[in-house]
Amino acid sequence: MDKAAAICSFDRNMLFLFSERCVERLTGRTPFSYAASVTTTYLYENVSKEAEKDRLFIERAAEAFRAGTSIAEAEVEALYERSKKIDQAFVRHIVLPSLTINIRYDDIEDIRKRRIRFLIGVVGDLLQVWRDSHTFEETVRHQYSASQFQGLVSDILFLSCVEMKLLASSFTFLPPFNRAMGMFIDELVEVMEDAKKEVAAQMAVSIFDRDRRTGRWGK
Repeated sequence: MDKAAAICSFDRNMLFLFSERCVERLTGRTPFSYAASVTTTYLYENVSKEAEKDRLFIERAAEAFRAGTSIAEAEVEALYERSKKIDQAFVRHIVLPSLTINIRYDDIEDIRKRRIRFLIGVVGDLLQVWRDSHTFEETVRHQYSASQFQGLVSDILFLSCVEMKLLASSFTFLPPFNRAMGMFIDELVEVMEDAKKEVAAQMAVSIFDRDRRTGRWGK
């Protein structure tokens, strides 16, 4: 089994579910339904971008684990710089005449590096106990209780929420869309918090669902 690929698959599914839950909340709120419908495609493409960045971090952490080495701060910096290239490719792809994007990396550098370090730590913790005969789900159940894993997912999504909030200042909407879309971005940041809680619980259930039949949460 490609263990890094299994972790990346879970991470991607988590991020897409998180995005779906955010969009659901936004489309049900007037006057944000129209703005959500306009930006939904880009929101999902943004998820692919975030999953690609996480894949970069996860695969490097797995490489280091297999080599028996740790990831120094210089490598965290290098991963951060590579993640910026993924951002820039995404920004070049966006075609919204009313929107200009100038990512203020000084605003997000600390939180993104924290996210890199956090994922590296999670990967190391999982690979440390991962037997070749076990699946990702079995390994998670061995390493964490359901409540611990729910908290871990919540922590990962929290870092994404904070980065998104900090990125809000990087978006500039031209008149007459600036006020409405500015309100939409503010609303998006708000609904992310509620979605984070739901997704963390749902992802934990997806791993520990065998215990639902007994009415208890794992170990």
